[in-house]
Amino acid sequence: LDAPLIEGILGLLMPCVNLVFFSFAGSSLALNALAASAHVSVLLFITRLASLMVGAGLGSKMAGCPPEYARIAWMGYVTQAGVALGLIKTAAAQHPEWGTEFSALTITVVICNTLVGPPLFKYAIVRMGEANMGGR
Repeated sequence: LDAPLIEGILGLLMPCVNLVFFSFAGSSLALNALAASAHVSVLLFITRLASLMVGAGLGSKMAGCPPEYARIAWMGYVTQAGVALGLIKTAAAQHPEWGTEFSALTITVVICNTLVGPPLFKYAIVRMGEANMGGR
């Protein structure tokens, strides 16, 4: 398959996939638990970003990547949510005594990562010169 065909197919399918993905995630979210755990969610989100920065930076340095790539390598790892939501749902179902709060907390972190990740990833691939944007 050629790239324009794949881009066209993805462009058509992604809005539908995202609608279903976030509908399922949001439908099981308890808003009162979300409000109670918002500050912890933000702390986990920031901690995860910092961990990605350190881990990707060290890994890039050990691999001998140029410093300008090592500084932004972490950006490609922010959006990694697919399996996380399934695991969250399973854990919440198996532990009803704390599952609702856990689910709200972790889904909030996943949503933060999903919102912040794509722009960071785009910035990283453009900055590295790997984006074939056709003059854009």
